[in-house]
Amino acid sequence: MLCVSGRVLQRWDVALPLLLAAAAQVELHLPHSTEAAPATAGHAALLAVVVLPLMAQRRAPLLAPAAAAAAWAVEPLFFPVANTFAVPLAVLGLAPLAAARWAPTTARAWAASVLVVALLALQGATHGVYGVGGSVANAVFGSALAVVGGVWRRHAEQRRQAEERAAAERVAREEADRALAAERARIARELHDVVGHGLSVVVLQARGARRVLDADPDRAREALDEVERIASRSLHEMRLLMGVLRLPAGAPVPQPGLADLPELVGGVRAAGTPVVLRLPAPLPDLPAAVGVSCYRIVQEALTNALRHAPGGAVRVDVCCAGGSVVLEVLTAAPAASAGAPVDHGGSGLLGVRERVELFGGRLHAGPLPDGGHRLHASLPLPCPGQVDGPAPAQARDGAGRVVR
Repeated sequence: MLCVSGRVLQRWDVALPLLLAAAAQVELHLPHSTEAAPATAGHAALLAVVVLPLMAQRRAPLLAPAAAAAAWAVEPLFFPVANTFAVPLAVLGLAPLAAARWAPTTARAWAASVLVVALLALQGATHGVYGVGGSVANAVFGSALAVVGGVWRRHAEQRRQAEERAAAERVAREEADRALAAERARIARELHDVVGHGLSVVVLQARGARRVLDADPDRAREALDEVERIASRSLHEMRLLMGVLRLPAGAPVPQPGLADLPELVGGVRAAGTPVVLRLPAPLPDLPAAVGVSCYRIVQEALTNALRHAPGGAVRVDVCCAGGSVVLEVLTAAPAASAGAPVDHGGSGLLGVRERVELFGGRLHAGPLPDGGHRLHASLPLPCPGQVDGPAPAQARDGAGRVVR
């Protein structure tokens, strides 16, 4: 019951004219309304035509009020004016109010209001009882209701605009929050790539230096020198990353690529992990985003090898085939004398998957039957024609020299 009442209140523009039309039909058959002439079916139909069009005031804010006012203006030409209260209330009250309230634009609101007020004034003239005074009274009363409708319309428009602004601000905040989350994820991924790899090498080098410190001081010293070099390089890369975050949008950002892989592999070799790197010759001219992603993927794969399979041989193959850059990193089972893994935690593989999916590529990573691990990533190139297909791959050492 409450739900029905709520719907009726929300659509008062339909319910009120219907109620007034019913009241007019009842009043038409009361004694005080039929003093001039008895009620007829034609008169009842005309009164219905006067009031019922106002049910469509929201959908037809110009036509519906004008039709009601015009029908009321011609009533005295065909029938004696019935002494009812519902019809004047509907036409004098609702018609100008609806014309100004529901018009879609201010210009149409003015046009509809002027037309309805003019028809109301005409009704005063056609009635013939009050003459000019009736026309003036109808026009004044109708104008006042039109002003009320205009104020109502303006208030509703301001509220609608405020709601739209609030919705736009909410969408903007959500987009900003998503952008902030994406930026945080990117920074976390870059920090993981830059710091995680360097620290893994540092831990392994420090562990090796500790084991040979008494038996082979020179080798321990070399390991500590490598620790210093890797730590300095990681610190330098972190400073570069912090500097990049302060750069304005669109500024050029130095990023590593395939050409930097030999140096990366050299640092891993110095930590005691044998690595074979096979790169295409000559190196393809990749887009910067693809190049840095290839570098970071190989870096993460080598970091995982240092963490989970210390001492196990690693082979890195990079080639271009079918309009894509294909990366494959094979890690052998850890050496029996390598000691415990550095760390089993981290989210590096998730970052690798995000990088691959960013380019619409494919990633396969998992263990091998012999206890090793295989990572295979394929990154489609934005313009496949810039790479002519697979080039012969050659094994290179840490300094970039071809390994025969």
